[in-house]
Amino acid sequence: MRHPSVAPAGKSAQRMLRRTPTINELSVPTGPASPTSIVTGPDGNLWFTEFYSNKIGRLTPAGVFTEYTVPTSDSYPAVITAGPDGNLWFTEDNTDQIGKITTSGTISEYSIPTSGAALWGITTGPDGNLWFVEENGGKVGKITTTGTVTEYALPTDHFALYITPGPDGALWFAEPSPGLIGRITTSGTISEITPPTGSVPLDIITGPDGNLWFTDCGVGSVTSLTTGGTFTQNPLSDVNSCPWGITTGSDGNLWFSEQVDDAVGSLTTTGTLNEYPLPSTGANLLEITNGPDDKLYAAEGGLDQIAQITP
Repeated sequence: MRHPSVAPAGKSAQRMLRRTPTINELSVPTGPASPTSIVTGPDGNLWFTEFYSNKIGRLTPAGVFTEYTVPTSDSYPAVITAGPDGNLWFTEDNTDQIGKITTSGTISEYSIPTSGAALWGITTGPDGNLWFVEENGGKVGKITTTGTVTEYALPTDHFALYITPGPDGALWFAEPSPGLIGRITTSGTISEITPPTGSVPLDIITGPDGNLWFTDCGVGSVTSLTTGGTFTQNPLSDVNSCPWGITTGSDGNLWFSEQVDDAVGSLTTTGTLNEYPLPSTGANLLEITNGPDDKLYAAEGGLDQIAQITP
């Protein structure tokens, strides 16, 4: 990594034999690119950030790449999401800016008030605004589609990494340090819940079952959380695999990346686990998303590749 009540955690996730997915790896044209975040856009293509090459990439399901340079140099584009306005929005880790890119490739940038914030996760909220988190700024922020920014401070020395709309009309976010799950209402009220001991929450989503699901690099688990505060851990086969990205696949399962073990995994909401190694090693897998073609796509930050997984 760059940077309530608890259900019994001693169980191992159940395993189920199934057809092994086909995994292809597609090379990003520019290197070193370090693709980091990936999402399906409103145009039916995959859009991803290139952290080191200062570009936003587009990948068609047919495998055609197009790249767009971010106007501000050394911006380190980090996380990208589909906005409520038909555009893609992304955070810039090094410039205290939020970027917007149209599906035709025009980029605009908006500054936030906090200096040295190290922006990371971003998502569309239930209120039609974009919500983002600041690693170093210790804040959660929102930006309207016209560029107006509001920030809300977290408790001292806390930082968040990813944020998602919850099933309850609020936003939920993962705080790797000090190891908490946070919740913020659209009016800015913040509360925090403590996961099981040793947790380092990273990516977080609302799952198909209406619960929150997050990857936990600290204990090697994909963990669910009810809005009432009950955690259920699903340990992976390797406690040190460092699960990172997570998404819901077209099959209704949770799909996730394992950064250390160069693998992707699937998990049913009832705890059946399958894990699949990539063809390559040293991939440094980060985010994963469900594609427009019902395949999964994952960013290989260490090899400048996009993994395409056909379940």
